[in-house]
Amino acid sequence: MVGTYRLMFSKSSDVFETSREFKIAELLQSPSRKLEIGCACIDRPYRTGPVIALLWRGLAEYMRRTRTDLVFGATSFFQTDLSEIALVYRYFQQKGTLSEKSFSPQDGYEIANFEAQLQKVPAVLSPEVCRKVLMNLPALCRTYLKAGAKIAATPAF
Repeated sequence: MVGTYRLMFSKSSDVFETSREFKIAELLQSPSRKLEIGCACIDRPYRTGPVIALLWRGLAEYMRRTRTDLVFGATSFFQTDLSEIALVYRYFQQKGTLSEKSFSPQDGYEIANFEAQLQKVPAVLSPEVCRKVLMNLPALCRTYLKAGAKIAATPAF
């Protein structure tokens, strides 16, 4: 095996990993057919565009066959510097990738004083800073954004 995704479909399960870290009860109560995607795993030598494209083709076929209405999941960032986390969030704001609907982190996963940290970041980021932030995003997150994904939660820690 070269790669895999963990998929949880709402018609087969009511247990979703995202709900451990985020308050998504409202989303889960929706009657839509929901698919949580998570844990994309690709063997290191095969982490190339064509392999990712094949995984996505399989994902798209699964969504078609299950008539999925909504796809969601959490993306991990290996960052603990609060100023960097706030910078990434500001980037999402500036680029219009934040969803109108936002979910909060579960108790114990909130970033203390996140709003105060966000206020320390300029309201408008320079093109150079935007390029730097984009290049430092995990590749999978960049791919999700290119596919039209929206960020629907404040960061969790």
